[in-house]
Amino acid sequence: MSEIEIQSSVCEYLQRKKHFFSRINNIPVFDQKRRVYRALPKYTRKGFPDIIVYWKGFPVHLEIKAPKGRQSPEQKEFQADCEKQGIEYHLIKSIDDVIKIGL
Repeated sequence: MSEIEIQSSVCEYLQRKKHFFSRINNIPVFDQKRRVYRALPKYTRKGFPDIIVYWKGFPVHLEIKAPKGRQSPEQKEFQADCEKQGIEYHLIKSIDDVIKIGL
């Protein structure tokens, strides 16, 4: 499965389970008129995870990757910052990974 297919299946699963979550899109938008990517808004952090689930009053960050996908340096830094704060962060490569963490 591609990363987009995995992300879609995770979102569909979370929706069916009635979880409180949001998929995050922090990829710049391409401006057709100017033929450039628009800059991300100020303070938009690179490496932010794909999905945030609010579970039992706490955020759970899910970074979706294809089976052979790898995190960017910014994503690894974000994960380390979450872990320093005691915030859950999971690298998800299949719907089974979501089920394994108890969501």
